[in-house]
Amino acid sequence: MNGEATGARPVTGEARWASAYRIGTQLLAAAIVLQFLLAGMGIFGSGQFMFLHAVVNAALIFFGSLIVLACGWRAGAGRANLRLVGAIPALVILQSILLVPYHMGAPAPL
Repeated sequence: MNGEATGARPVTGEARWASAYRIGTQLLAAAIVLQFLLAGMGIFGSGQFMFLHAVVNAALIFFGSLIVLACGWRAGAGRANLRLVGAIPALVILQSILLVPYHMGAPAPL
C-alpha cells in the first residue's frame, strides 16, 4: 500500500536518515556509558573487562560514531550536532596516541 491509500504521508529518505540518526545517537550514548563501566570493572575486577574496554568497545564507539555521523549528515542535522558526533572518533584517536608511550613501556616522567 502506498501512503495515499491509507491517508498517511509517505516517508521521505531524509526522515529515514533522521530516524537512523536518532536511534544511532542513543545507541552510541549507551556504548559510551558501557565504556566507562567496562573501564571501572577492568580496574577493580577482572582484566578481561579491560580488554573489552580497550579493544572491543573502543572499536565499536569509533566506527559507530562514524556511521552516526554519516546518518546525521544525510538527515540534514545541524552543524553543531555533527561536530559533537565528529569529535568522538577524534577523541578516540587522541586517546590512542596518548597511550603510545604506555604501550612502548616508557618510564614514568617523574
